[in-house]
Amino acid sequence: MKHYGFLDLEMTCDDKQELPSRKREIISAGLVIADENYKIKEKYHALIKPALYSDISDYCTALTGIHQNDLNHAEDCETVFEIIWKLCLKYSVSKIFVFGSGDARAIANQAGINRKINRKTKYMMNVRRRLIDLRPAILARLHLKNKGNGLKKIAEYLDVDCKNHHNALHDAETLMKICRKTP
Repeated sequence: MKHYGFLDLEMTCDDKQELPSRKREIISAGLVIADENYKIKEKYHALIKPALYSDISDYCTALTGIHQNDLNHAEDCETVFEIIWKLCLKYSVSKIFVFGSGDARAIANQAGINRKINRKTKYMMNVRRRLIDLRPAILARLHLKNKGNGLKKIAEYLDVDCKNHHNALHDAETLMKICRKTP
């Protein structure tokens, strides 16, 4: 039986979208592994301590529910991605689905930050190579336009519960449920 990964990441952000992308760091990762019948086999969630730009904005806390103190005691990004990679190997996951191109960009950006301060990136990049952006296919299958149709709107359109939007684990599970309901 085939297994698939559904991944979502949360990054640092600000309310005015003025934080340059090069300073945005991954602060949370959620992974759901399901079989081809969408039966969940395993879930994983971790908070991630920023490597270089450690302050989280009040806006980001309000959006994600993640507090500065939570991140101060979190694991580093490469450690979290090592766990994600090993879970994918455990279930022979060759495809990790994401919604939109932001997660792949976030991993590439985080890898750049890690390299800048001489930290490893092997597992981040291994995971990134398996990412497949499902957003274009989902929008096409539902005959929807790109603009304004994010994960939450698609979930509402398909009557999929999306109560904890911007929580990495819940968003990964929402993506899996959207895939299950998409004709």
